[in-house]
Amino acid sequence: MNQIAVDRYIGPVWYNSFADVVEDFTSGEHVRKNVITGEFYNELYVYIGYIVQYNTCYRDYLSAHGIDALIEHLCDQAPAFRAETEAINTLRRKAEEWGPLGDYDIQCQGMYQDFFVHDVYFHGIGDVRRSVELYQRDKRRVFPAKDYVQREGIHILCNYEPYPKFDISDAGDDREYVTYFFFNRPITREDLDYTEQLPSNGNNLKISERLDRVSEIPMLYYKGDGPSMLLVTPKEYDD
Repeated sequence: MNQIAVDRYIGPVWYNSFADVVEDFTSGEHVRKNVITGEFYNELYVYIGYIVQYNTCYRDYLSAHGIDALIEHLCDQAPAFRAETEAINTLRRKAEEWGPLGDYDIQCQGMYQDFFVHDVYFHGIGDVRRSVELYQRDKRRVFPAKDYVQREGIHILCNYEPYPKFDISDAGDDREYVTYFFFNRPITREDLDYTEQLPSNGNNLKISERLDRVSEIPMLYYKGDGPSMLLVTPKEYDD
């Protein structure tokens, strides 16, 4: 079994098993008390959709066997999950909202983890940032990087959205929600139009289950804070 990654701002990114995930999210700091009812609840229902959607092992299982079989699979891995009714109901609802999952991999991973895109090696998100060739905030604001490390066989577009600023106290917050697009050829005007028109699911998250050019344009998303990021690459099939 592969390690399980959880996309969140604070806490571990990697777990050795789904049982470890359930144990962590149903104990300690992840347990809250409802101030109105006095009942205790945990955050597993908040993250269960991310865990399934953004780990290839569960994406593949859901696509191959359906939601009922996936829930039984998760309960086999972590018997305590069977008692998490709210999380299970949330997962069923999420699966219905997703519909058929995209035929590509979406994998949560640590922001400093090594990975390959278009057969080019990257040592975490720092390597990606240094190699950005073009920045795109919207169609009217596309500009080249002043200084970047050109990687052979790769061209990177950074589509970004600054964190919202509500008052003067936010003026120094230079964090951004960023989606990186990887091309194995020079970036064209048509590419800029395509990346800009992709719908955002909030916070400039352009990753979805309805992408149609992942084999040509892999993607990486970072929400500007926290230890994890999302990598979208063509499906890897076992030989």
